Amino acid sequence: FEGDRYQNYSGGLTKMATAIKQVREDDPDALLLMVGDTTHGSAETLFTMGDAVMNGLNTLEIDVFTPGNWDFGHGPRAFRNRFAGGDPMGNLLPLPPNNRTTLSATKPGCPADPVTCNVTAATFDTVALNLYNYNEAARKMGPRVLPPYKMLEAKGVKVAVLGITTDVVPQQAATFNIGFRFTMGFNELPGIIADAKDAGADVIVVQSELGLAKNLQLAKEIPGIDVMFSGHTHERTPEALIVKQNMGGKTIVTEAGEDTHLGRLELTVKNGAVESYDWEMIEIDDAMPEDPAMLAIVT
Repeated sequence: FEGDRYQNYSGGLTKMATAIKQVREDDPDALLLMVGDTTHGSAETLFTMGDAVMNGLNTLEIDVFTPGNWDFGHGPRAFRNRFAGGDPMGNLLPLPPNNRTTLSATKPGCPADPVTCNVTAATFDTVALNLYNYNEAARKMGPRVLPPYKMLEAKGVKVAVLGITTDVVPQQAATFNIGFRFTMGFNELPGIIADAKDAGADVIVVQSELGLAKNLQLAKEIPGIDVMFSGHTHERTPEALIVKQNMGGKTIVTEAGEDTHLGRLELTVKNGAVESYDWEMIEIDDAMPEDPAMLAIVT
């Protein structure tokens, strides 16, 4: 933000882990939230079906995760087994032969054993209010694949974290979309906000993979959102964007790019309302040391 600078090594799990630990040392009550597009995008993730990243993510103690479009990129069975605990009955799904062949270099029993040959499951909670099961044969919508939100607490303040996953998966490979249906979450969001407030939420946080433009519009049109953490478009907001809601009130909207920055938002909450905030983008650059424990996992 101060002119052009050249970095040899920006981003990455090893440096991100250090930055997260530094924030927690400063504030042990800090909540770690994450918007998706994490398990795809490189040879390492492709040929391990995301496990190369998951092994590291599972050590970060993420409080709430919301998937992005590329988290569906290994197919619906891999997605369900990784983030939803399997099928709607909680049973792991056997991966198709091509997936098992891809995993054969990194998983014992692959590709012959369809049960043990599977992706690494997330150890953190995943939420999305706009992702539904769909019966292809009956052409019928079913219940949500994931919970719509999770209630957290920090310093006596109850924080409801609502998730909106991407709406662009149907525009990608058709196989990504089998057994799923996506909405934009616009119609569902007011009801989920009301449910969270009835459950005692002081602060409503929406983490959304719809992209910055759509998220700004949601913040404007739907009352009750205190914070909108935006993802998908990989943009950066050095200063938080303050959106005035149509029905009164305001929403703090931020996006921290990809892993070249860690966003840190501090809220002052009094009497169940956000009184003030401080937003910082922590740069993951050459100056950030690598975390030894994460480096061992990556290596």
